[in-house]
Amino acid sequence: MKKKFVLVLALALIGSFAFAGFNFSGEALVGYKFDLANGGVSTYGYDSSTAYFSMNATTDFAKIALRTSFTDPTSYNYQETKAQLSLYLDKALAAKDINLPVSLTLYLGNASVSGFYAYDDPNGIVDDNYDGFNSNARDNFPIGIDVGYEGYTVRTMFDIVGSTADPLFSVKGTPIDGVSFAASYLYANNYIAGSDSEFNLSAKVDVAKLADLDFNLSASAFTVLGIGENVTGKPVVLAALTGGKDALSGSVEYSLNATKDNASSSLGPRIFGGVSYAFTDATVGGGVDYQFEGSITSYSVYAKTELGGVTYKAVVGGDSEGAAYLKAQAYLAF
Repeated sequence: MKKKFVLVLALALIGSFAFAGFNFSGEALVGYKFDLANGGVSTYGYDSSTAYFSMNATTDFAKIALRTSFTDPTSYNYQETKAQLSLYLDKALAAKDINLPVSLTLYLGNASVSGFYAYDDPNGIVDDNYDGFNSNARDNFPIGIDVGYEGYTVRTMFDIVGSTADPLFSVKGTPIDGVSFAASYLYANNYIAGSDSEFNLSAKVDVAKLADLDFNLSASAFTVLGIGENVTGKPVVLAALTGGKDALSGSVEYSLNATKDNASSSLGPRIFGGVSYAFTDATVGGGVDYQFEGSITSYSVYAKTELGGVTYKAVVGGDSEGAAYLKAQAYLAF
């Protein structure tokens, strides 16, 4: 299977010479998580349990996105490659002198996009679930379309290869400079127990811009609500303050019934706090996560630096119940 992954990279390299009009970009994140309390090691990446590689080939009228992930904790063998084609239809039509009053993008293939949200997400809670809908994986929606007009975008996506269409509708916008919002509706999702479908709402205010402050400060909020006659699950609520000045940055986040790292046991109210400082050649930081139910306190400290275009990061953490870990990872963007 490793040969398949090598083949993908080889074809991409050949394509870079054959299609000079393409612009190439991508990223990779690989790492290990060591359990210091009980022993054992696992891969660690964007999806918490996987390493990750992606590459995009973009023209003025389209983009080809390749994504693959690895789960073998000992060898990083090839697991699965997914592809998505984005077609910028409004630009293609404009080249034929057909000018639309809206932007129009069509998505085909295994989706790496989902519903919109306007939330700072300082601890990666929403991003881990892609848009707050816990069962909404990257490849749920093999077809979708974006329609944009004067700062607003409407997205519609369908699971056409599943047992039902199960559509997702999403909208985002910036009504005034410094204020943004987003909302999504997902049919037939039951992340909130007993719900027939769900929707999320989020908003972000750039306080520094509106108040003309000389430091960064923003406030944002996010919620997921269940819809139906038999809803028994509690809504997801997130609220965050993020800011900083010069090399210093920090955040405080309140979380209610939201999972982190897709761990369903991490429910209930929580408070996250984090701070970081960027030196010339390295950045150091730390954070605390307090769970009110069970009074569990988690903590972590990290350091990261860039060498030759690659960012290396080490994280040491643990909690009040004795769990301890070390994460070591490398990140490359090109």
